[in-house]
Amino acid sequence: MKQANIMCFTETFLKPHQHVEHNHLPIQDECQVFRLDRLQTNNEDLAKGGIMIVCSRSLQPIRINLQHPPQLEVVSIMATSTHSGCRMCIMAVYRRPNQPLTAFLPLLNHYIS
Repeated sequence: MKQANIMCFTETFLKPHQHVEHNHLPIQDECQVFRLDRLQTNNEDLAKGGIMIVCSRSLQPIRINLQHPPQLEVVSIMATSTHSGCRMCIMAVYRRPNQPLTAFLPLLNHYIS
């Protein structure tokens, strides 16, 4: 896993004020972290979660800032391989277990479109 250039995580349970130390990340190269922490709420089940993409800085990652509906938890980045010039769009998407697939798929389809 230490040879990975990009890793996606769901259910990070990180709070907005928590900083992820570079030496805690599984990628050996210097990396950049892109997170979407779930906002705190009175409902304990919804207070957990969060998603994160960790990407090697050698891929020149940038966040794709697209508006998404609040029911869709997504982090998107664009990364470029300096060796091949290949550009990649990477998305980390989380669907809560209590969210019906019939509600989730149209939201995801609209976001991707």
